[in-house]
Amino acid sequence: MNSHLTPASTAQHMELAADVAELGIFVRDEDRVGGEWNAQMYRLFRLDPAQGLPSQAQWLALVHPDDRERMTHSCEPILGQDAGFIEHEYRVRFSGDEVRWMSQRARHETLDGRSVLLGITTDVTERIEAESARRDSLLGEREGHARAELLARISHELRTPLHAVLGFAQMLQHEFADPTARPRTRIDPIVTAGQHLLALINDLLDLSNLLGPPQSLAATPVSVAEVVREVLLFVEGPARASRVTLRAGSLEGVVGCERARLRQVLIHLLTNAVKYNREGGEAAIHTTVGAHTVTLVVQDNGPGVSREQIARMFEPLNRLGLEHSGIDGAGMGLAIVKALIGHVGGQLRVSSEPGRGTRLEVELPLSTLQPTAVEPPPRAKLSASVREPAGAGLQRARLLYIEDNPVNAMLVQELVNSHTRLDIVIEDTGTLGVARAREMRPELVLIDMQLPDFDGFEVLRQLKADPETAQLTCIALSANAVPAYIARAMAAGFDDYWTKPIDFNEFIGALERLFPNAVHLTPLQ
Repeated sequence: MNSHLTPASTAQHMELAADVAELGIFVRDEDRVGGEWNAQMYRLFRLDPAQGLPSQAQWLALVHPDDRERMTHSCEPILGQDAGFIEHEYRVRFSGDEVRWMSQRARHETLDGRSVLLGITTDVTERIEAESARRDSLLGEREGHARAELLARISHELRTPLHAVLGFAQMLQHEFADPTARPRTRIDPIVTAGQHLLALINDLLDLSNLLGPPQSLAATPVSVAEVVREVLLFVEGPARASRVTLRAGSLEGVVGCERARLRQVLIHLLTNAVKYNREGGEAAIHTTVGAHTVTLVVQDNGPGVSREQIARMFEPLNRLGLEHSGIDGAGMGLAIVKALIGHVGGQLRVSSEPGRGTRLEVELPLSTLQPTAVEPPPRAKLSASVREPAGAGLQRARLLYIEDNPVNAMLVQELVNSHTRLDIVIEDTGTLGVARAREMRPELVLIDMQLPDFDGFEVLRQLKADPETAQLTCIALSANAVPAYIARAMAAGFDDYWTKPIDFNEFIGALERLFPNAVHLTPLQ
């Protein structure tokens, strides 16, 4: 077998290799007039080899206008001299505004006694786009982390003063239990206003989080009927108080979305259908199942809104003239609903007519899979995770509270001293808190997450690292109510996460569940 290659066969093999590698090869005379291209160069620039070598002007006409000037002079630094390679990446624009990225590498050579430019060109569009996607992803992650940190800080700074206002106001409510007593009639508006402000803060933080890049949430098969049943239980009390009848029609269908998001959407929609209804009115929900979608319909027979108002009803803080109606709310619910539906890949439609009620339709992707098992609501799940503390049956159990804000510390101390037999000790730094925990071995440690020396995560880490304190029940008590932050705390090993401002009855009730023999509370009516 002859293993020697002739010059002709070698050239054929080299051309075949260039084709396989999709490598365009070009030679240009120094005057840029003469030269030659291999077949791949013509394919890269979608030119017909039968038309011959394109002129410099013809080639430049394909280069993207934003890169044209740079490429006009791209090879000038190497003309007429023995220099290294010069590399360029530039765009080529084809018909229909299609753009491809090319990478060019060239240098000066002397071939057959003539001075030429010898180079290669490859299409690097996929690499450029992949790098751009990675950069966008990293930028989105950094922006997401920065936004989460900002939201956490805003949450903390807004909730901390509210913690004191609502906490002490609720204590005063408890002191003046008679709702007709003169002091009580002055305290109740403080609590109501504080709770309204807290709801507004929660809505603003939720909306700010939703208006960022969509989070990567697992779309799981969810039974619409199960979620609706949960939501109806939640809305039942307000509906009864408003004398609005709740009705559920056909609730068929399994949708592919994130369960908690769907629950949040339906709570907002049904709550609105009750709040903005009329006495004796109805709020109804049903579904229709299509070939690829499930449509949830929430309809009421309340006063309705005009076409002009529909155009503005999803604007944050726009209550459509109901600011002084006496109906509680801040005008954030539907803005949150719209953002939520965008995050779960659905569509929202609304129709209404003054005097005839309002109809909202949420269209979600149909899932052909079986629904996942019912998960308890996030907060209930966290509370259920708290193990019984050591000494739970004691009447004089010990509670350590690590908190640097003196007003917050005083409020919790007042609550504990007034309504429990727990012995409470307060330390105002992480260092002192860890040392006191090692000394007293309390049955419960409440930990503020932002301390002057180090944060609550470090307090927990040090306690868990010491065998003498590793089994202590540790609960975060923080004004940071951002869900991602709460999830991070639970993953770190906290037994539960309680948010400020604390609700008087919920706080004491939680202590009662942990220490049933040490709490003596008459719930506030």
